[in-house]
Amino acid sequence: MDSQPPFTAASPAGRTTHSDKVPVVVSVVIPTVGRASLKGAIESAIEQGPLVSEILVVNDSGATLDGFADPRVRIIDTEGGVGAAAARQRGVAASCGEFVAFLDDDDEWLDGHLENALNVLTTHTGVDVYAARAEVMRNGIWSISPRVVYHGRCSLISFLYGWRAFLGRGRTVPTPTVVARRARVASTLMDHQMATF
Repeated sequence: MDSQPPFTAASPAGRTTHSDKVPVVVSVVIPTVGRASLKGAIESAIEQGPLVSEILVVNDSGATLDGFADPRVRIIDTEGGVGAAAARQRGVAASCGEFVAFLDDDDEWLDGHLENALNVLTTHTGVDVYAARAEVMRNGIWSISPRVVYHGRCSLISFLYGWRAFLGRGRTVPTPTVVARRARVASTLMDHQMATF
């Protein structure tokens, strides 16, 4: 039995390419306010390998960002202060990958994150959005978020926002775990009232 995952980093036949070696698969969108941790976020995206066709750093700091050697890194400047959701929306609008992956400037992906996401999204073509649990460190304490795993016994909306969620059982989906089909998220407006980074 072949143990090869259903999605590999090799360029699928007929897929448009960013260069001769890198398939146009995933656009990474990183909104930033210029934190020092941005470099680590970008490096973790680069380490995902050839699945990443572009890394769109949406600069909402109002300051100049430079110094990123990888040609896949592109800086998109806002007028400053538009907020995280609006910055993500601008990144999605500028993206060209078949999939969009979100990463915050103070987070890093574990090895294999995008490969896992694309294995799900390419195997289950009716699935538009992938999200995973994340290792989170708050105030020096490690935890897993969300703490409760969705098993399909109720609707996803009820799981995330229903009465059990109000009992303190962590059910938030960490934005940096989200990978989606660009066609789906490009047509979905994000709530610009969610302005925090």
